[in-house]
Amino acid sequence: MLLDCGEGTQIRIREVGLRGATFDVILISHLHGDHVFGLPGLLSSWTLQGRTKPLTLVGPRGLEAFLCGINAASQGSWSYLVAFRVAEPGVVFENEDVRIAAHPLVHRIEAWGYRVGEVVAPRRVRYEAAVAAGLEHADFRSLQLGRDAVTRGGIPVRNAEVTDPGRPGFQMAYLSDTSYAPALADFAQGVSFLYHESTYLDRHAALAQKTGHSTARQAGQIAQAAGANCLVLGHFSQRYAQLADFATEANEAYSGPVLVGRSGMNPVAERSNQP
Repeated sequence: MLLDCGEGTQIRIREVGLRGATFDVILISHLHGDHVFGLPGLLSSWTLQGRTKPLTLVGPRGLEAFLCGINAASQGSWSYLVAFRVAEPGVVFENEDVRIAAHPLVHRIEAWGYRVGEVVAPRRVRYEAAVAAGLEHADFRSLQLGRDAVTRGGIPVRNAEVTDPGRPGFQMAYLSDTSYAPALADFAQGVSFLYHESTYLDRHAALAQKTGHSTARQAGQIAQAAGANCLVLGHFSQRYAQLADFATEANEAYSGPVLVGRSGMNPVAERSNQP
C-alpha cells in the first residue's frame, strides 16, 4: 500500500528495498503536484520491470483522466490491469489483510483522508510446532490470519495448536492537506498512529486557514480528541528553521507522543522505542 506519490517516490521505494509487485493499492489524497506527480513515472517503471499483478488506484475525481491523459500524450501503456476507484465516504478498498475507509478533507481542491485497519490481527506462528505438525512455510500466512490448515498428507491442523495470539490489530489514519476539521477526530478515533499535516505553526493560523492547511496545535487537538496513541506531523512549510517547534506546539494540545515526520521514518518502530 502506498499513500500519495510525490516526485522521488520510486527512488525511496528502491532505497528501502521494496519491489513494485508488493503493492496492491495506491491511495491518493488530492491532485496537487507534491502528492501525485511521482505517480506517472512509478507506474511506467513498474511496466518496464514487467509487473503483471493488478493494481487498484483510489483517489479524487480526475485521477484517472490525469494518468490516462499522460499515457495518451506519450503513447504509453501499463503492462498490468489498473482499476480506478473514485474516493467516497466509507470503505474504498478491502482484502484479506486490510480495510481502508475514506473521509473528505477541507482543502482548496477535492481531498481525502484515509483510515487503514487490519481485518485480522496476525497471530504468531510457533515455527517448530507448525513444522512438527507437517505444515510448510507456505501455510504460515493463512495461519497468521487465524485459519486452520491441512498438511500435504491431508491431516487437519487446528490453528490454536500451532499459533499464539499476536499483537493488537493495527489502525492508522492519514490526514493530508486539510484545514482544521473537528469531524476528522471521529474518523481517526482510537488509531494506533495518526499522520496529520501541520504546515504552519500557530502564529500563522490565519494563513493556514486561507490556504487550506493546519497548524501543529490544531493537529494536536485532533489527535487528542481522537484518542490516538501517537501523532506524526508532516508537510512543513519551508519558512521554519526549527522543526522541533512543531512537536512542542502539538504537545500543548495533545498529551501523547509526537513524532516529527522525516524521510525514511518508521513511526511504528520509533514509537515502540520510546519510554
